[in-house]
Amino acid sequence: MPWGISESGYYAFDAAQNYQYHAFGVPDLGLRRGLADDTVIAPYATLMALMNIPDKSCDNLAQLKKLGAHGEYGFYETLDYTRRV
Repeated sequence: MPWGISESGYYAFDAAQNYQYHAFGVPDLGLRRGLADDTVIAPYATLMALMNIPDKSCDNLAQLKKLGAHGEYGFYETLDYTRRV
C-alpha cells in the first residue's frame, strides 16, 4: 500500500452531495481513537516529503501513479482504502 497521510477529502458526502474533509492520522502515533478505521492516502503528503526522503518519495509517487492516482491534471487528492460495511 502506498503511504502519505494528511488532512484531505474522502469518500463521504453531506446532504448537498459535497465530499467531506477530515484530518486523518497514523494509528500508532495519534491520540484520537479510531484512526485505524480509516485508511486514506493523500498523494500531496508524499510531495511534501520529497525534500527529506527523495528516493522513497519518488518510489511512492511511482506506485501511486501505477495505482491510477494520477490524471490529466496531476495527482488526485486522495485514495480512500477505508472498508465500507
